[in-house]
Amino acid sequence: MSNQLGDIFLTHLSDIQKSMELAEKSENPALYLFKNKTRNSFFYLEAICRLMAKIEHHKYWETYKFTFKEIEDLFGMIDYWNELYQIAAQNKKIPAEIKAYFSDQLMKSSLNLNEVLNKEEWIWHGSKKINKISRKIISIEWMEEDEFISKTTKYYYKCIEKIEPLLIKQFKDIEADIHELRREIRWLSIFPQALSGYFTLHNTKADAKIKKYLTSEIVNSPYNNLKTNRKIKEKLIFNK
Repeated sequence: MSNQLGDIFLTHLSDIQKSMELAEKSENPALYLFKNKTRNSFFYLEAICRLMAKIEHHKYWETYKFTFKEIEDLFGMIDYWNELYQIAAQNKKIPAEIKAYFSDQLMKSSLNLNEVLNKEEWIWHGSKKINKISRKIISIEWMEEDEFISKTTKYYYKCIEKIEPLLIKQFKDIEADIHELRREIRWLSIFPQALSGYFTLHNTKADAKIKKYLTSEIVNSPYNNLKTNRKIKEKLIFNK
């Protein structure tokens, strides 16, 4: 049977390993990893585990999902404080004390990530964590491509159906409700990116109702251009 999905998973894992090895040489590995977008690889692996937990139901997928989510969430905190600091740093009207506070929180969030990476042996331990996960992934007997595509298609539609009520929901808490909507929508774009080559775009004539949304920024977005993989025969086809 084809093992393309396993290869994709291991490629993302290998990208993390390479980044970790380079980060070990830096003064602050967490900030190095953040600046070099290692968070994306954790997002992709979390997405694959999230999907497999729904369509295959093996317990280890749930375990791995939370393993990658833990690190991704810590990157999220760095991102949060970094964004506030960058905005404040460019505004001369913001007091130095506020800028210093954001800077301190950014440093604390990076130290928190460094601590977890060290404790869980992602870094400074000869890639023990990554090697352990790799061995498990290599041992898995993956489902056939046609079965994977069928189950993934059904799950993807369920994700869309879950979002539809949120689009017409009357917001009571703007911040919380928008955060919930954004959190659900993001997976619709992360899954295709994570499953390199399993999703493909098909050029079609846009419906008049959505033409106004097809701005140059959206059409040319890297998230609207998916990777191709000739080894993958069965694919999910999207209208571009």
